[in-house]
Amino acid sequence: MKALILATGDSLKLSPLTNKLPSPLLPVAGKPIMSYTIEQLAHADINEIVICIQHMGGQIESWFGNGRRWGVHLEYSLQRDALGNAGSIKWARGFLDEPFLVIKGDTYQALDMPALIDSHQKSNCIATSILCHDSRESRAAGVSQPLECYLFQPEILDYIPERQFFDIQSDLLPVLAQANQQVNTFNHKGYWSLLDTFQELQRAQVNFINALSGQIAKDELTFLNLPTIKGNKFGPTVWAGKNNIIHPSVRIFPPVVIGDNCQIGKDVELGPYTVVGSNSIIDDDASIRHSTVTEKTYIGKVVNVENKIITSNLIIDVPTGQSTYITDPFLISSASPPVINSGFRLIFDKTVALLFLIMLSPLIVFMCLVTFLGTGRMFRDVERIGVIPSDIISGAVVSPSRINLKHFNTVKKNGNPSFLTKWIRVTGLYRIPELFGVMSGQLSLIGVKPLSLDEADQLNEEWQFQRYSFSAGFTGLWYTEQSNSNRVTSALIYDVYYVAMRSFYEDCRILLKTVPRWVKNLLFS
Repeated sequence: MKALILATGDSLKLSPLTNKLPSPLLPVAGKPIMSYTIEQLAHADINEIVICIQHMGGQIESWFGNGRRWGVHLEYSLQRDALGNAGSIKWARGFLDEPFLVIKGDTYQALDMPALIDSHQKSNCIATSILCHDSRESRAAGVSQPLECYLFQPEILDYIPERQFFDIQSDLLPVLAQANQQVNTFNHKGYWSLLDTFQELQRAQVNFINALSGQIAKDELTFLNLPTIKGNKFGPTVWAGKNNIIHPSVRIFPPVVIGDNCQIGKDVELGPYTVVGSNSIIDDDASIRHSTVTEKTYIGKVVNVENKIITSNLIIDVPTGQSTYITDPFLISSASPPVINSGFRLIFDKTVALLFLIMLSPLIVFMCLVTFLGTGRMFRDVERIGVIPSDIISGAVVSPSRINLKHFNTVKKNGNPSFLTKWIRVTGLYRIPELFGVMSGQLSLIGVKPLSLDEADQLNEEWQFQRYSFSAGFTGLWYTEQSNSNRVTSALIYDVYYVAMRSFYEDCRILLKTVPRWVKNLLFS
């Protein structure tokens, strides 16, 4: 048994959301709707799948690839023109040498595959049409309609013309009737949704979440082969992906689904029935309820949305379907993934660190001479507590570890600073060798404060440990914004704020403020 998924975009629906996004990639509970269909086929051991693509087909092929992540093999049949669903089958005839299931890529139907296959085989028919109940009301009356899902024998190809628009329901089935070919029917009693309206899209999402959290009502439609939601489950009704930065003050009203690499700012309210797509940023004091935030979307400060679908430049009201384009980037805009999640961050850090070392080389040589004359040795090893950048990127380690760094040695063997090195200690320039730690990958260039062992022991509240969501850095808010108050406490506050709201822009701003801070220390320390 094979499967053919129709993802050609012959009928554009849910515009303007699908103006730049093919409908099979419509997000439901954080994943493209077509991924649930592929999961269902894999669950039924239907591993050979061909996907018919035309409109924006490159996006579909790029996202799903060869299907290895689901344990299936995906092939793609690329059409130049719209051919209708039957015409697409004919175009993909080279793949179809055994019975095959035809299913739409932008709908969801939890098919009872074993029962469907058994019904088809017992019928000895060339085709099986799958019927479903139209609605709750019509279901009570026993009224059914075609689901636009079929199971065919490969001989069906003989009844479809070449390179011609041909529809299964209006063209192919009448041809079969004229040829005295009987069509079997299979009554689908499980869950289904055509996702023709934004309300249907939102309802499907709510049903998925309710089913997986055990909250589906007894009178709801039965879910067969339950879909899965991406992310780790926290409690019965909250799912979150990896590498998320969530401020301790965030209030979550489950059920909520959060993708990967998201930043959720302070005093944000999420839920219920809210889905935040991967690589999104929700800024301080925003409130999102019964809504979907698509991936790579920035939601600005104090923005309040309910029953909406939000993209990087568009808000869609779910009940009415009305859409509004947003041009103010401080309200809604595109959000770049956190730079820590790519190799670009490491390259950027090491490049800037190298530039700093080159520019500071005369000063470094001078301080090497001063420390050697004053204390007898130039450097000393220090232990700090933090998370290493490569561990954050790989996602392998989420707990802090000991980091070995080098400082200019400013004290003599008796533990007292020498006259020559005292000013190095006071100005903080003794930390310049930490740039070699950036070069070796022990530190990020910008990050949270590398804590001493004594400072790490002072952490005793849950919010303080949020700082370990990001790697220790040579500089950061903890350095550029430090005051004369309790520096450990203030540094922790700045660290937690930084990990909640960091961005490439913020890192550049911190970097530009670091050099003036050095100058200030030199002049006023």
